[in-house]
Amino acid sequence: MKSLAMLGGGALILAVILVAGYYQNPDANNEGYDVQCVQDSQPSTVAPTLTCKMRSEQNTEKGKSKSPWWYKFLAWPEGITAWLLLLTLGAIVWQAKETRKAAEAALLNAQAVINAERAWLVVSIENDPNRRAPFQTFIHVLNNKGRTPAVLKSIHIQYDFVSLPDNLPVPPEYKGLIGMPERLFIVGEKDLPIGIAFDPEKITFMRSKIPQVQNAQEFLVWYGRVTYEDVFETQTKNNLGKVHETRWCYAWSFGDKRFVCCGPGEYNCNT
Repeated sequence: MKSLAMLGGGALILAVILVAGYYQNPDANNEGYDVQCVQDSQPSTVAPTLTCKMRSEQNTEKGKSKSPWWYKFLAWPEGITAWLLLLTLGAIVWQAKETRKAAEAALLNAQAVINAERAWLVVSIENDPNRRAPFQTFIHVLNNKGRTPAVLKSIHIQYDFVSLPDNLPVPPEYKGLIGMPERLFIVGEKDLPIGIAFDPEKITFMRSKIPQVQNAQEFLVWYGRVTYEDVFETQTKNNLGKVHETRWCYAWSFGDKRFVCCGPGEYNCNT
């Protein structure tokens, strides 16, 4: 739109210059007419009078015709000046477009580098390494898959029994806020336990859901989210950068004795 506006302005300036040059030409105003006044030669008793006649002349010089209307587009100085101005505006518009393309390409390259280097937090449910037989307990594990540290902001973990994992409410409602130290840094790909260890079969028994879970009439699902900042956002925006989010949702498979990813897309995404 800006380029079109500049070209339109250049065309308007060109038209103004040509029109001004046209009306400043005396030949264009009198259209070749010359007014001559002669004295009446007939004798008369009254004072001689002057008789004015207008005669048409095609040009002040013999053999030359009036210049065509388009001559101003090529004539010096009006036409040449206008064309130079228009060409200058065109060069400015072209250079502005190229500069904008280069800036957009540089921004995309910088964003690609940030995405490749920034922190990416992933949460999974793993076997609790500190479990005691015969109990089978699990723990939520946090890993940083990126190449730079992450600043952890919040953790939500909760569970529920549902008829089908896909029937979870959308959008998700997170209420199980986990207490954590302020500004916890996650560095490198390390299994960081979050939350507390839990026994899915014990939870099922306490909720009197064993028959329903065994018959796949209900499912025990664990879901949650973590929010964090990456170091790029933190350094460039004075600790007020964009907050990233990782969400997860797992269902307990009673027959396989393990957790599997499940739920709507809103429960399994990251930013």
